[in-house]
Amino acid sequence: MEAVELEGDLIAFSSAISACEKAGQWQLALLTLCELEARTVQQDVVLCSAVLSACGKGQQWQRALQLLKGLPQRRLHGNVVTYGAAISACAKGEQWEWALYLLASLDHQRLQGNLITQNAALLACEAGGAWPQTLQLLLEIRTQILEADLLTYSAAIGVGEKASRWSLGLLWLQELQNIRLKQDIMARNPAIGACVAGSNWQLTLRMFAHLPQDRLQANAVTYEAAVLASEAGGCAGAACKALAAAEADAMRVGGFLHGPCV
Repeated sequence: MEAVELEGDLIAFSSAISACEKAGQWQLALLTLCELEARTVQQDVVLCSAVLSACGKGQQWQRALQLLKGLPQRRLHGNVVTYGAAISACAKGEQWEWALYLLASLDHQRLQGNLITQNAALLACEAGGAWPQTLQLLLEIRTQILEADLLTYSAAIGVGEKASRWSLGLLWLQELQNIRLKQDIMARNPAIGACVAGSNWQLTLRMFAHLPQDRLQANAVTYEAAVLASEAGGCAGAACKALAAAEADAMRVGGFLHGPCV
């Protein structure tokens, strides 16, 4: 009878933690896990992975690392999902060094990484603008014969923007186009942003002009980049056209960019 009750507790608490994870309620997820532990119910790695994910969504990367470190005390061994959640938490906290450390730890734990763990580490490197490490991760993806997806390239292009390496951003964008992987504006914006950061105004405007041809819809970020490039390049007419297009698409562009049209 007691075993049945404990199993029922585990199911109920699992559902509660899953709901907390989806809602990003990391505090409630941790409290639920502690309550489960107080009832001497043996947790499983799936539960802990969900709590790790909740901590990541709540920007609590340090708590995520503490939970990962404490798994042996709970008589649990992390799996690739657990490490993926911890790496994602580090990415959201812009802790790329920790993300790479955890990625390297997979080998020591005799766990096989996958594209999810690689992409999570890439996102961490993007957040920190760590472009040399990004190159290394992309190389590892190829050597492990993993098929890069849109998230992989978006993160790589984003690193080019944040590190002001516009040529790298364009290189990865070209590779993305060569493999005919369907892209979206979220992958194109970092490449445009990299050109803006590198003061390559003409290329910025050319990329903006090519969006309809590539069947991509500009958003507010795209329009702001186009207006900034137009202003910096002395093209007041182009800036006004970009602003008019933004207004036609019901996009709000920062007021500080309206100078040429006033």
